[in-house]
Amino acid sequence: MLSNFWKYVVVGSSTAAIYCTSLWASSLFLGVGLYSVVVSYLLAIVFNYFMNYRWTFSADVDHRLAASKYLVMVSIGGVVNMLVVWMGLGLEYDFLFVQLIAIAVICFFNYLMSKRWVYVSS
Repeated sequence: MLSNFWKYVVVGSSTAAIYCTSLWASSLFLGVGLYSVVVSYLLAIVFNYFMNYRWTFSADVDHRLAASKYLVMVSIGGVVNMLVVWMGLGLEYDFLFVQLIAIAVICFFNYLMSKRWVYVSS
């Protein structure tokens, strides 16, 4: 049986694939920048919440509580994501490179918060 860490890696990798695909597609219509980041991030967090709730952490916490905590966590992650992209683009780094750095930072933060706070009964 897979530990919740490895399940988190699988869900996170799937989420990253969904995010990157959405980022690419939305950038064609919205342009490269923060708008495409926001649209893609919203799609990814919905997928990620439900997969981690059911499969990774097998949570039995009420959805209202877990989803509220999750939204706090991803809101912080969303701000960090946008700040990393904004700073990276300001320094004239490649957009996709900057986004990969942001994803790595957010994944580490979200795993710790998910395991210790989001999917745990208070």
